[in-house]
Amino acid sequence: MICGQKFALSNLCWPIEEDRAALRIIRALGYRGLELAPFKVFGGWDGVTRADVANYMDFAASEGLSVIALQGILFGANLDPIFLGPKARLALLKHATHVARMAGEFGGLPCVFGAPGLRKLLDLSASEADRIAIPLFRELGSIFKDQGSILVLEANPERYGCEYVTKTGDAVSLVGEVDHPGFRLHVDTGTVCINEENDEALEAYVGTAAHFHISEPNLDSLSITNPRHRQFGDILRSSAYADWISVEMKQPVGDWQTCLHRSAQVIEAYYDVQPGH
Repeated sequence: MICGQKFALSNLCWPIEEDRAALRIIRALGYRGLELAPFKVFGGWDGVTRADVANYMDFAASEGLSVIALQGILFGANLDPIFLGPKARLALLKHATHVARMAGEFGGLPCVFGAPGLRKLLDLSASEADRIAIPLFRELGSIFKDQGSILVLEANPERYGCEYVTKTGDAVSLVGEVDHPGFRLHVDTGTVCINEENDEALEAYVGTAAHFHISEPNLDSLSITNPRHRQFGDILRSSAYADWISVEMKQPVGDWQTCLHRSAQVIEAYYDVQPGH
């Protein structure tokens, strides 16, 4: 059983109709937090009220879990790539205002900006993209900070169809250029594995991160045979990172319950251990 107090699991891993059963399983495994994809929970973005948010928080709390972050925050919003033009960026800002309000109502949560499809360069150079992205993300940071939340930037590898900020180092650089307290770094181990990013670089990044995902390439179920999990666990324990550590996996084709149990085995083996053990 997981003993640490800041391990969470994303609700991407199970069918929504099994929500209560899944929450009971993950709490029994020792998870304390729940990361939400809001579109999956609420079935859309329009019409989600403060009462809906409060009811879901109460539901999670009744099963002994805290809602600790939001992900998939652009899924289902029908947005165009951010470099397509001002209209696309205005639509993103409008949707982000809605997400930030929701995150604030959940208590002020980090919200993961992934969305590789929105990060097509559309023939722009890297410098031209930066010139557009830096003020955009600064404005997004203000929107989230005003609601007591933060937007955290996730590097997405090229394998996922992303063309802008594909490596963790790219995300570190952009966060530094934006330089806004409402816009912070998110680290994802699946991205680190796909890009074959080295441990020395990761050690430098983790201490500045505001959110952390344990994941496999392609969001497959966590594997105890992935040798890098031991390295990632050592890096986390030796770093200044003190926020939630969230497991992210897609729903498997078969038995999702086994997927949950295996994730806890990986956490127990490599992340939820005392230094020196």
